[in-house]
Order: sequence, then C-alpha cells, then structure tokens
Amino acid sequence: MLKAFSFVLKTAAVDPLLESFNKTATAKLDSLVDATKLKLSQTIESTTKHLDAVSLKYSELTISASGAVAALKAAPVHQLYSQALASNACTKLSQSLILDDAKAINIVNARERLVLFNTPSAVAKERGMYTRDDINAYKDTLDVALEKLMDGASKKQIVGLRIIRTGTLLELDSAKSAKWLKENNRCAEMVKEAYTSREEETKVIPRTHELMVRFVPVDFDPHEEESLRSVELENGLPPHSIISASWIKDSSRRYEGQRYANVKINCASPEVANRMILGPTRIGNHSIKVQKEHWLVPICAKCSHHDHFLAACKAERFTC
Repeated sequence: MLKAFSFVLKTAAVDPLLESFNKTATAKLDSLVDATKLKLSQTIESTTKHLDAVSLKYSELTISASGAVAALKAAPVHQLYSQALASNACTKLSQSLILDDAKAINIVNARERLVLFNTPSAVAKERGMYTRDDINAYKDTLDVALEKLMDGASKKQIVGLRIIRTGTLLELDSAKSAKWLKENNRCAEMVKEAYTSREEETKVIPRTHELMVRFVPVDFDPHEEESLRSVELENGLPPHSIISASWIKDSSRRYEGQRYANVKINCASPEVANRMILGPTRIGNHSIKVQKEHWLVPICAKCSHHDHFLAACKAERFTC
C-alpha cells in the first residue's frame, strides 16, 4: 500500500497548481511593494517641502530679529541696555518682543508729571485714612499756594492728588511743570506757603517703581546686593537699576517644605519696570511672572478695621 501511495505522489500532476499559486502570490507582493514605495516617496517629498518652508520662515524671522535689534539700539528710551539685549537677540527671538514701545512711553510720560513728597504733619493722619473732602481741601490749599509761588511764571496746575503710604503724590498738567516744581526747593516753599511748616520738613522723594514678582525660589536672597546684581545681569538690565527687594511675607511664616514665595522689587526707572513686566524675566533657572504692584486698603479679617491685617491684629476675638 505504501508503495502504491509513493507511486501516486511521483506521477500525480500537481505542478500546475503550485505554479499558479506562486504567480498569484508574487504578483500580490510586487503590487504591495510598489504601493509602499510610492507612498514613502510621497511622504519624503511632502516632508522636504515642509522643511524648506520652515527654513524660509526661520530665515525671515532671523532677518526681522536683526532689524528689531538695530531699531532697539537706535531708540533713545533703551540706550542703557540695548547693547546687552543685542548680544542675545539673535539666539532668543523672543527677546525682540520684551518691550512694547507704546506702553513704555506712556508709563514714562505719566511718571514725568508726578511729584512725590512727604505729607505735611498738618494733613497726615495716624491711620492713613482720608475722606474725599480731606483730599479735595488738601488739593485746593496746594493750588492756592502754587499760584502764589508762580509769581508771573507760566500757569501750572495740579490735576490730581493722592496720599499714599510714602507721602503725597501730585500730578501736574505737564512734565515741564513737575520739573519746575522739583527745582530750587519750590515744593518745600509751596507746602510752607500752604501750611506754614518748616521747609526742611518737606522733601521731594525720588520715585521708585514697585513690582511684585511671583513664584520666586526661596533659596533666592533678596536682601543680598549680589543677588540683585545677578538678576540685572541675567536679564540684561542696567547696573543698579534694581534698588531693593524683599519678601512680601515674612520668611518665618512659611509652611514646612515651601519652595516658592513672592518678592517685591523696587526699580529705579519705569523703563526697567516695563522691561521686567513684559518679560521674559528669569531668576536663576526659573522663569518668573512680574506684575505691577497694586496697593489695597488693609482690612483685618478678625476685627474688620482698615489699618492692619490679621497677622498684626491684637483683638481678642473675631468681630463681624
């Protein structure tokens, strides 16, 4: 029986079936390979086009950055630190966006009209709370004294007055008027004329620009002079443009394991303050957010008084 089966295998005509199967399978595989090659070549061609477009855009951005650096160096507002920015602008394209000229100029113009001096003792209140009538009466008195002080000079006018934590902030009608009032001790003479106080009691206070810096690593020491200079160097700021810095909340009140806290920074000029606000600004290896500090009336959550916060409250119990 085995011999018969062996004879059948040797003589049976199965070759045509195998040959047909091989041809069909080979044709299918060839078509699949051709389709894969075509798809791959199309993908490579599309990728090459995209890379060419990206390269072209990058070249355009580099040219734009170079133009921005040239304009920045020519702008008088930024002469102090244009050289520091120019060295980094080609490698960091975002540096060309750090200054919004319109905002910077608006801040500068507004600041130039302001005069800050210590509030006369006849006006100052212990708790620092003033009514609208108090402010209006104070402004009217200074207006009368200013008119007497001008003595034939071009008319100057006080357009706004605020009593802030550091003193009295006057806004005059122009930057020229503010400059005139600061010169030759005229501000002290005006206050003396209004309240018969001694001239040495009134001093024009150099204006600083307070910023709040959020999420600063706690290993940063704002009280160290070297730390402030390193921040200036790292961000391309003029030397000694940061006057001082301090933690907003006392470090003794931090919770265990706290890694970040907020810092208050005083800048010497509005240009530097605007530069830090618009960013990017870094401290160490951290990118930080800087914003203008807004003063709020202190309200105690325990006794509801308006001259202190809860941490300094001496009341024995909470009051609604």
